Amino acid sequence: MRGSIWGILFLGASLIGCGSESTPSSDGETSSTNTEPAIQTAERTEPRLLSIGGSDAESLSRSNQHIEEALAEIKAGQLREGLQRMNLAIATAPGNSKAFYERGKLLDALGQTSSAIADYSVAIQLDPTNAVYVNQLGYHYLKRNVLQLAKVQFTRAINIDPDYAVPHNNRALVHITEKKFDAALADLETALKLDPEYFDALNNKGFAYYQAEQYDKALGVYEEVLKRAPQENQANVYNNRGLVYYHKRDFENAIQDFSKAIDLEPNNPQYFKHRLTTYTKMENKQAEAEQDRERTEWLTSLSQLNRQIQQSPRDSRNYLARAALFESQEGEEYTQLAQTNYEQATKAEPHNADVFLSKAQFCYRNGDYEQTVLDCIAALRLDPENRQAISLKGDAHYHLNQFAEASQTYTTTGRVDEQVAVSYEKYAAELKAAGQSAEAKIWQEKAVQLSNIENLPEPTGPQSAPAFDPSAIEGKK
Repeated sequence: MRGSIWGILFLGASLIGCGSESTPSSDGETSSTNTEPAIQTAERTEPRLLSIGGSDAESLSRSNQHIEEALAEIKAGQLREGLQRMNLAIATAPGNSKAFYERGKLLDALGQTSSAIADYSVAIQLDPTNAVYVNQLGYHYLKRNVLQLAKVQFTRAINIDPDYAVPHNNRALVHITEKKFDAALADLETALKLDPEYFDALNNKGFAYYQAEQYDKALGVYEEVLKRAPQENQANVYNNRGLVYYHKRDFENAIQDFSKAIDLEPNNPQYFKHRLTTYTKMENKQAEAEQDRERTEWLTSLSQLNRQIQQSPRDSRNYLARAALFESQEGEEYTQLAQTNYEQATKAEPHNADVFLSKAQFCYRNGDYEQTVLDCIAALRLDPENRQAISLKGDAHYHLNQFAEASQTYTTTGRVDEQVAVSYEKYAAELKAAGQSAEAKIWQEKAVQLSNIENLPEPTGPQSAPAFDPSAIEGKK
């Protein structure tokens, strides 16, 4: 399957895409998204055996085996192991152009730009007639918006292999950026003649017409695109067609297409943003626009946190912020996601007492008092004087009807509220029922002392312990 970055254009801003060889994402999966190319599994030119030391037939065979094993490791998310295996493939057969090419793609995905360019260049030097390698180098430049260098490589790939459809498609994208729409459409038509099933080229043809403001022609192409779009790409097609309708000021059809895109991909903030802006152009749609505004802001915040977590996976603050974001939404699904993020936060910083306290507070809010106790204990192991953890632990014991544990905990907090008094009283009753009258009398007196305090507050949630000596309460007569 060839891939493309779907054209996302809104009010003059655009992202366009191209066909390329597959690249691994940061979590090891090979994927296609709004801003990344999808997979092209078939290469058109096999690397040739070259007369360089270590590139005899046996060495080349072993090198190719290392490449296959490396690709499997990369697909499984083991990028470091995959890179080491690629290095071994090159060491085994330094003349294996495919090894440099595949390592270049991995380095490209890891953001090691200079190293990736170097590997692509070596692969091309070793096998200068391989149009796939040249196209990949052009795609590398296109991703980074170095358009003239990209165009040079795509043209070079076309000259090497005029029947290779991908560089025609890719060069068209450069032409679109340059607003040379006739040249772009010519390249896309060539790509489709060479490969009538080239879905990305057809999609980009619709995008070219859209950019050229030939909206009726764009709609005609997108009708065909929708008939052929794989399920995972349909949301983007509906979004793109919705943008065409928007610019034709056909807002009803635009809303329908944006809504279909949202149904298919409910966590894409761009689709909500597009529908939001369309609603603002319509009468009596203020309520719908406000709902989309809130959802857009929420999804944008989530996207930002996802990026921050990817960049700093050991920073618990990002997990806690994402947990709070999920908690702001209703539904069991969001509660589970919040819990997962609190757990990830404790794994990211297992020696941070405040992280365990935050997780304990979440569990308390959701009625999981047993886990609250466990997380408070974990926090107190790290910070035995953490008064919030002590107080929350007492509250969790209270809701578990563990009045002995609750009362013993409360005595170390200095808290003065009705829940503490009730806990002392219930613990006293338990002691009296067990025949421990003397001990019961002590706790009953504590309860009475608290009850005699004027305007005793009722607890409204987990209580923070005040910063004074609890013996001050016991000493009152």
